[in-house]
Amino acid sequence: MNIADILFTRRCPFCDKIIALTESVCEDCRGKLSEPFKRSIGGSVCACAFPYDGDYRNAILKYKFGGKHFLADVLSEYMCSATDKIIGGRSFDYITYVPQYRAKKYKFNHSKLLAKKISKRLSVPCRELLIKTVKTAKQHKLNLIQRKTNVKHAFSATRDLSGKSVLLVDDITTTGYTLSECIYTLKNAGASQVCSVTFCGSRLRH
Repeated sequence: MNIADILFTRRCPFCDKIIALTESVCEDCRGKLSEPFKRSIGGSVCACAFPYDGDYRNAILKYKFGGKHFLADVLSEYMCSATDKIIGGRSFDYITYVPQYRAKKYKFNHSKLLAKKISKRLSVPCRELLIKTVKTAKQHKLNLIQRKTNVKHAFSATRDLSGKSVLLVDDITTTGYTLSECIYTLKNAGASQVCSVTFCGSRLRH
């Protein structure tokens, strides 16, 4: 390690091992990373960088709930790689993200930050194309049937998207109901193509 590595500690997002500032993950984790996989959500392709379990689940939860917002850089790197491998060859007019209900006092929107990082990496403009108009219950506290009805008609588009192609960003997808409702809303606003990407995803198909 050089002097910068000593003064500014960086840790692997997956195993928490100390790494050099020039590294995004440690050598051990890099050698055993899972491959991205495809899901069909809302009749569209969703690229999931990693499965929602083990060290990948821990990494996204540290980012989302542990205050480690700086992890957006490395998480977005793998989301861009998943986009290229799963959705490669398609171009997008906009990148957008799953919105939060405006009345909530969040310090930041975790999906929005990831979308901005991906936007910069892919050189595609990031825009707020969706707003959440309904205050819904937390999805992870509900059963499958409740999750589906919980987000029904909960979003609205912010503009006419006729003929536009959109990449929708979220941090995690499990049942896929939230992404599906967002995709429906974007298509209903005229989007000709909507694909999505998440850092973690379950392998369930709904």
